[in-house]
Amino acid sequence: MSTTTGADTALDLDAIERRFTADPIPDCRVCHAELEVASMGGGRATEYACPRPYAAGFARLGSPEWKAQSEHYGRSKYTHFRSGDSEVLALVAEVRRLRPRVITGDVEAVTAALDGLPVGSIITTDVDIEWGGDVFHRTQFPNALPTWYLAGGSKSVRSEDIARHQVPITVLREGVGA
Repeated sequence: MSTTTGADTALDLDAIERRFTADPIPDCRVCHAELEVASMGGGRATEYACPRPYAAGFARLGSPEWKAQSEHYGRSKYTHFRSGDSEVLALVAEVRRLRPRVITGDVEAVTAALDGLPVGSIITTDVDIEWGGDVFHRTQFPNALPTWYLAGGSKSVRSEDIARHQVPITVLREGVGA
């Protein structure tokens, strides 16, 4: 199965998503524990460090334990420059959901793609297939499985019946789930 999106826009959603996705916070380089926020705010990047050196309390200044704690803490520090932007990522997801995309492939792959679309989705075929219409919406009635219906009609159509015609299918709108 292949899926393409409309090329009518210059937006590279993958590049935007990469740019606004937060870099993961690594584990401590010394003991592999999870790092915690050490300092943040003031318009500066957030710094993380390992909390383990001081878990048992602070050693006396200048003692060998203090030097070991300080060395562990210093080696574990990580400055997080790319914290991401969840609002931009949500906007990218919504643009993807609303952007028309084309599904093509063999019957099994297209059937699986159609079955995977949530209730509320609207699809169209490039040609008028056998039912006198080429726009379908996905609906689910109580105690029934989701199915496709001809727009403006009451005829239900199974995903595999649409897929077996092996014509490109455009997803005009992807629903938001049941």
